[in-house]
Amino acid sequence: MKRKYISGSAKRAEKRKSIQIATQNTAPIASFFEKAENVESDAEDTPSTSSVADEAQLSTSNEGVDSGSMKKNAETSNDQLGLFNLANEYPTDRGHFPSSIEEGDLKRLILSHGPCKPDGPFTVEDEQASAIYLRCKEGKTISDESQKQNQRETNLWVNVLRRVLGVFLCLASLSLALRGHDEKYATRYMSPKIQNELILTTSQLLRKSLVTEINECPFWSIVLDTTSDINRVDQLSVTARWVKVQNENVTIKETFLGFISVTDGTAAGLVETTCKYVEDIGLDMEKLRGQAYDGASVMSGVHSGVQKLIKDRSSKPVPFIHCAAHNLNLVINDAVNSVVDNDNFSGVIQSIYVFFSSSINRSRDLQLLAVDSSLSLKKLCVTRWSSRVDSVRGVRDRFVDILKRLTVISLTSKDKKERDEAVGIKKNIAKIDFIINLVLWERILSCTNSTSKELQSKSVDLSAASRLLSISLSELRIVDSERAFKINIFYRTIDVAVTQIEVRFKGMQMVTEKFDFLFPRNFVKLEVAEIKVATSNLLRVYGEDFDGDDLEREVRSFQVEFLDELKAEDVTSVSSILEIIYKARIASSFPQLCKLLLLFLTIPVIVASAERSFSKLKIIKSYLRSSIAQERLDGLTLISIENKEITQTLKDKVINHFAFVNARRKDRFSR
Repeated sequence: MKRKYISGSAKRAEKRKSIQIATQNTAPIASFFEKAENVESDAEDTPSTSSVADEAQLSTSNEGVDSGSMKKNAETSNDQLGLFNLANEYPTDRGHFPSSIEEGDLKRLILSHGPCKPDGPFTVEDEQASAIYLRCKEGKTISDESQKQNQRETNLWVNVLRRVLGVFLCLASLSLALRGHDEKYATRYMSPKIQNELILTTSQLLRKSLVTEINECPFWSIVLDTTSDINRVDQLSVTARWVKVQNENVTIKETFLGFISVTDGTAAGLVETTCKYVEDIGLDMEKLRGQAYDGASVMSGVHSGVQKLIKDRSSKPVPFIHCAAHNLNLVINDAVNSVVDNDNFSGVIQSIYVFFSSSINRSRDLQLLAVDSSLSLKKLCVTRWSSRVDSVRGVRDRFVDILKRLTVISLTSKDKKERDEAVGIKKNIAKIDFIINLVLWERILSCTNSTSKELQSKSVDLSAASRLLSISLSELRIVDSERAFKINIFYRTIDVAVTQIEVRFKGMQMVTEKFDFLFPRNFVKLEVAEIKVATSNLLRVYGEDFDGDDLEREVRSFQVEFLDELKAEDVTSVSSILEIIYKARIASSFPQLCKLLLLFLTIPVIVASAERSFSKLKIIKSYLRSSIAQERLDGLTLISIENKEITQTLKDKVINHFAFVNARRKDRFSR
């Protein structure tokens, strides 16, 4: 079958033929040099025009005839003009003429015909070779030019990135999506690849900065907690607790380090994942001195939980603290579940909220009866610690208004279902048992609510937690003694609450007892013998971290020298003692005591910081952003939570690193 197109061989033949036709009339480049050499040799054999003119002048002067001299000069000029021959292939080629041309007409004639320029075509390689030759002649190498060009591109992108990074950090700190416009000319500098590189670079440099600060401290503790995201992926939150001393101020820090996607949810799998992550980011595991988790068996199991496996891995003591806030929540749960009527009480509280909140009209009518607009019904949430007291207090404060609205609805509503619900709720809240429970639980929850809120602070330490729990326990016992009426629900609830506080916080109390001599209220009362016993008990566990003789001596000396400061009213915690030392600038005189105080403050109390990171996780990886990758999620969460640690120095590092890497890839910014 005949071809519909020319073959490749035929195309190449035609191309060679066209090149041959275009270049067949072009003189070889060697011809330029040959002609120049012939002219120069002829010029050497014949006298120059200037010498001929001199001889003519001498002869004419001897004869005294001026006309002869003028004639000779005219002949010489004609000889120079005769050198210009239009029959030559390149008539203005410099090789046709002597080294110096003094005849003005000849100069003008050459200039009128233009410079010598052989006919093309010239290949690209020749032009590049000429450019390279000129650069070499001027001392400019290709590497130097490339480096200068790269630097110019880098400076350009530094200015661009300052604005882009500012917008990016603002959105990331607020946990907002990095969405751009859909218009063609409005999406520059924010392509998905550029976003991911900015997130990765910023998060890596930020995490490196945080890890460097943590490693500068003598000790640190780890806080872990897990949750599932919207895609049902198990996410492990890693938080480090450490103490920062700066400008004579002592600050307890709980730093979020990142999220890890967990595939093995067993205790061994979680420990392996955590240890590998800690080593990858550069944290020193030899300085680990504490761990805190929630009450899940896989985390806090005594025989095969995460806390036990980490203790086995570490050569140093790593005490485990069951989250105090979770423990306090479990105390309330156990107290509620200990009596059947308490379950019914919680159900009635929840039914009141559901009944009024499910209808706009019912909610509005109830709100119109309120004297104080801030008084409203709250939802009862099992996992939210403060929701119980809010929901119970809301019903107690609005009890009369609720009863009025239920009565009106039960008598006037045209909806039979609504009337039946109102009648049922009214019958339940009118019982004496419900009213007693309402007053009782408001009192119990008020005692524990303030403690629960204080425990959620990042700066709380074991001494403060122990003091708060003692106050709550004392208040509950006072409630028991104040109530004289004998109601089984009341006594059983109080007894369970008191017992659970004593039992559930026994583990934390055992850790605290080793350091209780450091509490300000105990420190001022210590005798010499008590100091010796206390330091000896401590050294049995932490003997590798301290020098026993120096520690005992420093504790005695500090107590004697700063007794008045320790008795001050504002000295209520161990961190206050450490601040006294640093403000007096005597840390070098009490190195062992400072180290001991730092160790105590490093031991975690709660896992509230890990719980707070879950809130950011839910905001960032939402329903509309459920396809976000793990690396991007981890980076955005770190930037959002630790945005206060992003200094101008860190921003400059991000900009310079990113601009240098992408200076030769500027086309990527426009996608």
